Amino acid sequence: MIETPRLRLRRLRPSDEGDLIALDSDPEVMRHVGSPAGTRPADETAARVRQRIAEDQAPLGFWLVESRAGVAHGLCALLRMPAGVSHATAGARGSPPKPRARSSAMRSGP
Repeated sequence: MIETPRLRLRRLRPSDEGDLIALDSDPEVMRHVGSPAGTRPADETAARVRQRIAEDQAPLGFWLVESRAGVAHGLCALLRMPAGVSHATAGARGSPPKPRARSSAMRSGP
């Protein structure tokens, strides 16, 4: 596990399945992911998520990005390159930021 004052990166676990399926089903998140880019059918998305959770590539592999409060915000990965390439590659994706609710003191009008 890697922690900062605001975020935590941790290995995937079975209880992450719903959050990861939601992330991979979001067209805004997936518009630059995949070849071709975009969301996939629900059964394919669920199977891919389950495979990521089941694989243990420590220290490489997939990591959940969550707040210190345990709210999932995204997924990051450190992956091996094909045979003959001497380095790994990193990638990340996350949920678009949610609009903040305005406090009643900030609202205008009656």
